Amino acid sequence: SERTFGDTISVAERNDGAGGGHDSGSGSEAARAAKMSRVGTKAGRVVRLIRLIRLIRLIKVYKKTNYQAKKKEDAPGLEWDEDEDAAMENESAVSKKLSEMTTRRVIMLVLIIMLALPFFTPGMYVFNLP
Repeated sequence: SERTFGDTISVAERNDGAGGGHDSGSGSEAARAAKMSRVGTKAGRVVRLIRLIRLIRLIKVYKKTNYQAKKKEDAPGLEWDEDEDAAMENESAVSKKLSEMTTRRVIMLVLIIMLALPFFTPGMYVFNLP
């Protein structure tokens, strides 16, 4: 015991069994106090662990209710599947670049069509023939 803790309390625990005077009584009290202190420390750790687990459960419940409320607010045509959300989060760099390039090309094509469309109206090519 003395080798384990290396303190006077362990020595007092050993001497407590052999008997002694006033010193052995105070030594046993110190040993009991140290033992109770260790028990209190362990109990405190267990309580903290339980509080942490309860907090994690509370956060999960909050996220779940928040997600369900948000899902109900969305319009029927705008509902997303969870699989699509997961697929978008795990997008690679190549797919991001391709997606960005495709978006740019579509925007440019729409702008060109909008600017060129007035040139193809029949009223533009009406000739005043005699």
